[in-house]
Amino acid sequence: MHILDRPRHEDLVREVREAGARIQFISTATWPGRSPRPPGQRRRHAHRIGGTPEGIITAAALKCMDGEIQTRLWPKDDAERQQTLDAGHDVSRC
Repeated sequence: MHILDRPRHEDLVREVREAGARIQFISTATWPGRSPRPPGQRRRHAHRIGGTPEGIITAAALKCMDGEIQTRLWPKDDAERQQTLDAGHDVSRC
């Protein structure tokens, strides 16, 4: 699992480790979903908040690679929210 290395994720890190999963910390806000899975790796999971337009692009890229994304769109401001709604996306759906 990839997790952005930020103090706000301390609780999440603890829960993931208690569940027995391994964590690869990301030091920058680069979205790991844009890179293909290493050979032999069946799944890739990343946890991140923000970047609604980037999340939509990542979802499209993953779909092209026969992958999937589970996300909730979280616009950073009213302008991004309106742009997301205008594009036909439901920001209240998980």
